[in-house]
Amino acid sequence: MANSSPLTFRAVLTSPDSNDRELAGLRRMWDGGPLRQFGETQASCHYVAYSSPFLTGYAGSYVCDGCLRPSPGVCRVRQESKWLCGACKEQMRRLGGRQ
Repeated sequence: MANSSPLTFRAVLTSPDSNDRELAGLRRMWDGGPLRQFGETQASCHYVAYSSPFLTGYAGSYVCDGCLRPSPGVCRVRQESKWLCGACKEQMRRLGGRQ
């Protein structure tokens, strides 16, 4: 289901291009959807133009709900209702589904 006003987050993340810390805008791509770096301007060459009926701007990497770090991809973990990177998903599996 599309969300007419996606949630917006501000978080300190490690830039994939450097060792510096940067303030990045994060948005849920839809209600219950994954977090993604997002901005009104193209922050780097890794951001792509994105347009939907409810959201327009530049989208960067997906961001894990567990560690809040940029990731090449995230998977929905239904038991937790979270979108997790591979490392966080594996950690959850080793802990028997508890975090």
